[in-house]
Amino acid sequence: MKAASYPSSSGVTRPRGRPAVTHDNRRVQAFMGAFDSVLSLTAEHPQLESLFTGVVHLQPEGRGSTRPLSKLQLFRVLQGCDHLNTDRVIQAMGRERADSSVYRYAALARVASKATERLLTGHPEWEPEAALRKASREELDAPYLAELRAAGLV
Repeated sequence: MKAASYPSSSGVTRPRGRPAVTHDNRRVQAFMGAFDSVLSLTAEHPQLESLFTGVVHLQPEGRGSTRPLSKLQLFRVLQGCDHLNTDRVIQAMGRERADSSVYRYAALARVASKATERLLTGHPEWEPEAALRKASREELDAPYLAELRAAGLV
């Protein structure tokens, strides 16, 4: 009987285990970057207050009662990570290693990011680029509007 032939090892190994769960957070990060605190964010967009409250109170399945997460810390994670995975959340939180709270923040930050993206899709005027475009348009239109006002046409 012929022995099975296996390819020789070239030093490259396939990753083992589950692949890392990652979510692209760049759109939400750009949006949150315009705010200096979670209070200023929720004051301008009250819908996000409800979203943040709901997310921080989510309970992982199979666990007993756990304390809600910090809205401020969740805001910092969303603001500081371009991609949401455990390694980047550890860095954003200033931790040295992962623990159960880091895993919860990573999972719930992905939930919050996806929900925020849906809100941004429904409210394109919230996007920083839209605000810049609107400001630029107003600056460009200002001299023409002044002429129209002076002529009594507006």
